[in-house]
Amino acid sequence: MFAGNHSAIVSKDIFDQTQEQLKIRQQDAYAKNNNPRPFQAKYF
Repeated sequence: MFAGNHSAIVSKDIFDQTQEQLKIRQQDAYAKNNNPRPFQAKYF
């Protein structure tokens, strides 16, 4: 995160909660598929 002269779009608390959820999801994906990036080879 960068300090700046503008107000934040989301609060620090929401940002931290989201980062924690993303970390948990990544760990779950790795444990389930033994692949930390399940969409790495997918093309849309």
